[in-house]
Amino acid sequence: YVANTNSGNVTVINTATRAAVASIAVGGIPWGIAVNPAGTRAYVALYGVSGSVVVIDTATNLPVATVATGNGTRYVAVSPDGTRIYASNFDANSVSVIDATSLAVVATITVGSQPSGIAVNPSGAFAYVTNENSNTFSVIDTATNTVIATTSVGGTNVGEQPHAVAFHPTAAKAYVMNTNTNNFSVINTTLHTRSLNRNLGDNTNAVVFHPSGNRAYIAALNVMVIDTATNNQVNFVNAGAGPRGIAVTPDGATVFVTNRFDDTVSAIDTATEAVVATIPTGSFPEGIAIASLAQVSAPVLQGVVSRKFHGTAGDFFDVIIDPGIAIGGPVNTEPRAAGSGVRLIFTFDRAITLPGTVTSTDGAGNPVGSAAAVASGNTVTVTLTGVPNNQRVKVALSGLNGNGVASASMGFVLGDVGSNRSVSSRDISATKARRNATANNSNFRADIDLSGRIDAADVTMVKAKSGSRLP
Repeated sequence: YVANTNSGNVTVINTATRAAVASIAVGGIPWGIAVNPAGTRAYVALYGVSGSVVVIDTATNLPVATVATGNGTRYVAVSPDGTRIYASNFDANSVSVIDATSLAVVATITVGSQPSGIAVNPSGAFAYVTNENSNTFSVIDTATNTVIATTSVGGTNVGEQPHAVAFHPTAAKAYVMNTNTNNFSVINTTLHTRSLNRNLGDNTNAVVFHPSGNRAYIAALNVMVIDTATNNQVNFVNAGAGPRGIAVTPDGATVFVTNRFDDTVSAIDTATEAVVATIPTGSFPEGIAIASLAQVSAPVLQGVVSRKFHGTAGDFFDVIIDPGIAIGGPVNTEPRAAGSGVRLIFTFDRAITLPGTVTSTDGAGNPVGSAAAVASGNTVTVTLTGVPNNQRVKVALSGLNGNGVASASMGFVLGDVGSNRSVSSRDISATKARRNATANNSNFRADIDLSGRIDAADVTMVKAKSGSRLP
């Protein structure tokens, strides 16, 4: 999830395919972003006179709430247990503490001048917030919501404008990025004291630790690779123009960095320490956070129908497709003329904002015809074209809202009025018996030509297909 400060939206990137898959309008000036440990919510800091935090449901990629915070909200962090959100209010010199369940601000903590980067330590016992205009960071006791220490990043090898902070995943250390002096401070998190400042000769905007703790990656003029045992730079990676925010996938395989001045995100392979993809975003991307969608419940399929409109009857009628029947089994059939295509309606238990990819294949897995998917509300409509008669087809959706899958198999047998996967004299007789009737919910399978009325043309079409069957 990438916050784009100039376009008022959040770009959603599939970290597996390294492609942008959605854009979420949040308004205002989206700055920092964080995701809860369960991966179910993303929290976006909106910078402005009336600062706020927008809550995004990651299952639907829709905003579900906005929480008023303080003047100039810049960055957000989430406690390890997911129960608290901490937002730095740059122009109010404060931190807002938000209850993740009620979404109420439960505390407002006065800190230093122009608080910016914020992070919670792995145990959840305290949070650090960098104060850019004070050249300090404040230590917040999360049990009491009080400042228990204020530490300078200045002194020898002075650090100025501390902008970002991150905690090592296992060791008692943190890194604070000092933007104006092109260095970072190494913090002893047991004593909340500065151990040293390490010069990089480059802007230091953001930092993330590899899950192993062996490396840290700093967004600067380039992406600097730090050996955390020695705190020394061991490599650098040329990303895009103006690296600003940085995040790493839970498996540690890929680092993603926002490039503010060319509106992209660079994906860096941590094994080769090389850029492997460049992904377009909105304007001026800033903060970035990664949700592990494997932890987010996938959309649940509720039903599938093949829907067609029946001319003068003035209505749609549906053939129910049982998604539990395999492609080689007793599948439901579509007996009506193809017309401009077959529309399959997949209905889910929640809104679908990302239909993902769709395929249509035969029993051997070979492509059949073509398929296109469009999401609307809690449905995905798949339009199939070019499917021959007497054909079994499996339609499969993957990447629904990022991580969902669904499929249904059916057969195409023109004239199969009786729904037994073949056309015989019984289908001819059934069509004749309904002749001159207007299509309705009980007889629409006999309106083969979709005219809205069952007539001689339908009888002729069924006769022409007599003897055909689904293989």
